[in-house]
Amino acid sequence: MRIRDLRLNEINKNIIKYLISILKIMLDRIRASINVLFRGNPQIESMIIHDQCEIPKPRVHIGCGPINLEGWINIDAREAPHIHIATDKINLQEFSDASIGVIYISHVLEHFSFAEVEALLNVFHKKLKPDGVLYVAIPDFSKLVDIYNKFENLEELKRTLMGGQEYAYNFHKSIYDMEILSRELLKAGFRSINVYDTINEFGMDIGDYSTYKIKDHPISLNVKAFK
Repeated sequence: MRIRDLRLNEINKNIIKYLISILKIMLDRIRASINVLFRGNPQIESMIIHDQCEIPKPRVHIGCGPINLEGWINIDAREAPHIHIATDKINLQEFSDASIGVIYISHVLEHFSFAEVEALLNVFHKKLKPDGVLYVAIPDFSKLVDIYNKFENLEELKRTLMGGQEYAYNFHKSIYDMEILSRELLKAGFRSINVYDTINEFGMDIGDYSTYKIKDHPISLNVKAFK
């Protein structure tokens, strides 16, 4: 009887595994159909990616610094215990093309020249899966101008504009507003480009410059784009 019970238990386990695999396939197909059906609708696409972020998949945080987001692959130029890939070359050679679900890069692109940023956006587009998402946060020149015009205090803005300059990587080489960043994203092949709110999108304040304020005025341009 014991041997028979063991065999039945094994059969039941295999049946359950099979049913789970079938359910996963069905869910993937439903998501794919929804993506196709509502492609180009920013509101619906935002709901889709918010739901997909609950599903384990490659999520890459580029230029994470001291921030360690659970479930993300951390890439930074400086080594630390939470850094998975320490490199100052953002070529994502560790990943196959069309293999990454989400890329998050906050206040990093401004450390590269305009030509380098153009090349980086092409790399991101190539490495993301179809319907993959790129989150970019960057100093917003238009907001910095507004803050300067209001307070006329460059001391408050100079490091946000030009970088902290306390170590080799912390110098800024480029500046953007929504118009220029959108144009570069479109040129790289991205679509459905929209501003996002960090807390609404991720359910928390990540603790990076995407929510940074000067005199209670936000300074960051946070943009989400789909492949």
